Amino acid sequence: MSVHRVHEHKPGEKVPKSGIYDVVHDRMDGERHAHDHRVSAVSGTKFPPCRGCGHGVRYRLHEALQHIKEHPLLQHTQKARGSTWTPE
Repeated sequence: MSVHRVHEHKPGEKVPKSGIYDVVHDRMDGERHAHDHRVSAVSGTKFPPCRGCGHGVRYRLHEALQHIKEHPLLQHTQKARGSTWTPE
């Protein structure tokens, strides 16, 4: 039987892959100040601390996804051929 270890990221670390991350908060004085939840994160940005538990929050990759600006077929700095779309 193989054991799959889940990699956790800490506040201040760079986001390695864009995607959806599970957010797990430490207990404070034995109590939970926040339920676990999910957030989206973009590669290259930094994971932030929590307003409640500071650096006691951890991030686990739930699903890797390409950010729209990372996709090679989606143009963001030029007009797409035959399109009038312009980025904001």
